[in-house]
Amino acid sequence: MNYYAAPMEGLTDRVWRQAHQKWFGPAGNADRYYAPFISPPENRVLIKKKMAELAPAANPGAPVIPQLLAKDGELAAWMIGELRGLGYTEVNLNLGCPSGTVTAKGKGSGMLRDPVKLDAFLAAKGIAFDELNNDPDTIAELEKRLYTPLSNTLGAASCSGIFFGLNVTANTSLPNAEDFRAGLYLRYSGLQPTVASEQDVICFRGAAETARSLQLQIHNRWNPELNAALIPGSDQVTAYQGSRLADGCLWTKRTELLDTWEQVMLLCVPILDGGGTVRGFCGAEISDLYFSLSHNTVPSAFGNMLTLAAPIDGDSLLLSGAMLGATDGSRLTANGILHISDGKYYTTYSDGKNTYLGRHQLLDAATWDGIPLAAVTLVPDGTFRSYEKGSQIAWFLGTVLCLLAMLVVATVLSRQFIKPINKSLAAVRGGTEMVASGIPEIDELLAAIRDRPTGTLPPDVEARLRGFAERASTLTGTERTILQYYMDGYTVKDIPELAHISASTVKTHNRNLYRKMEVDSFDELKVYIELFASCGRSGELLKR
Repeated sequence: MNYYAAPMEGLTDRVWRQAHQKWFGPAGNADRYYAPFISPPENRVLIKKKMAELAPAANPGAPVIPQLLAKDGELAAWMIGELRGLGYTEVNLNLGCPSGTVTAKGKGSGMLRDPVKLDAFLAAKGIAFDELNNDPDTIAELEKRLYTPLSNTLGAASCSGIFFGLNVTANTSLPNAEDFRAGLYLRYSGLQPTVASEQDVICFRGAAETARSLQLQIHNRWNPELNAALIPGSDQVTAYQGSRLADGCLWTKRTELLDTWEQVMLLCVPILDGGGTVRGFCGAEISDLYFSLSHNTVPSAFGNMLTLAAPIDGDSLLLSGAMLGATDGSRLTANGILHISDGKYYTTYSDGKNTYLGRHQLLDAATWDGIPLAAVTLVPDGTFRSYEKGSQIAWFLGTVLCLLAMLVVATVLSRQFIKPINKSLAAVRGGTEMVASGIPEIDELLAAIRDRPTGTLPPDVEARLRGFAERASTLTGTERTILQYYMDGYTVKDIPELAHISASTVKTHNRNLYRKMEVDSFDELKVYIELFASCGRSGELLKR
């Protein structure tokens, strides 16, 4: 592993480099010491103090790499020539400084805003763009200069690879040379479910010299240039005539990446020079492995939720061109078609054998052949139905338990309610002290019976009993029979056998009996029967 000392203005000067070598060397020495940036003066008059920092005599034994901060390609080329005169064979271009005071001057990362800088650099070397053909050295140098922004984009973007291809080639005499593009293609190797900064970056396409100078591992199926003929839609991108880059962007469907076993989707964007001329294409790669690791199944009450990005043609999702996230707990594969059927609350997706439920949303993107892309979330129909059935069973059981609980409570309350009434009736019959029932009307009747002169009742009590007897005359024959059984001391459970009718029929007759007698329950009916019996007037209830 190599160790590089990064530049820090005002700190990592020659004194710091000498001290670091003395106290941490030789084992702790850096393989390279990047010096704090130097800016080429517009008057091209070098400042001796700054140049003294870079003088070989001031850095004995230290592998120093000067850093250049510039905004002008011509000035940069002049400064590189001055540094070459000091014996330097390598210069680091600062294209990453984000400081507002730096970018405002068009330096640092501010250079990346203007594609004209590329043309300016080439012009400074006296080379027109078309003259890059058959110039592998300049192509390699250009690739090295563009490595930093390319690598930074790879680390910041949600993708598995990043690339650019220029409309030039290092060897026009090769067969099918018109299909090849000089450029750089970086991608992750041995993807793991971890952060991008912890992934290994390899060179998939690019000049061998570029990879060696950047100490990049080369892919085992490496080639020096990109084959545009194997990137669907790249010819459409390079033929773009507009000025808005977003309008020239195209996605491929899922396709096999040349010289690998991997399936990928590629985003291609035209590269425009300062005059709006397309000079090539650049873009990003999303591999099937990266997409799967980035979109795990999401456990839910409905089963594992699945994520995919798929071309959508009318009412069909084209799985053969889709990227699938993790598919645990499903039979979803990247083959065939999912037919879409809209529902009230969710959409149904079916391949004829397996069914899924979910939703989809169109993306602001399309494939090279004009088919739009959609983001889709699915859940297997089977797991959803299992959840739905389980919910129904749970609801039913909950309802039954609730009803049972209500029945128990009602029984307890009813017994507590009727218990004092029965005690009061027993007290009246036995001539002992009456127990209050808590029901004013019943207590009034019982008190009247207790306190009545022999053979007489108060007028209001007498009216109630007479009204009850009159209502009894409206009963049907069967209802009168049932009433007789109750007067004889039988319970509701005894009636089906005595009357030779079903229990449900007894319930129907009881409801009619309660309604006609204007009582709310069997217990209240028994109170009146007991009252008539205590007064010796039971026979009045059976008169017609």
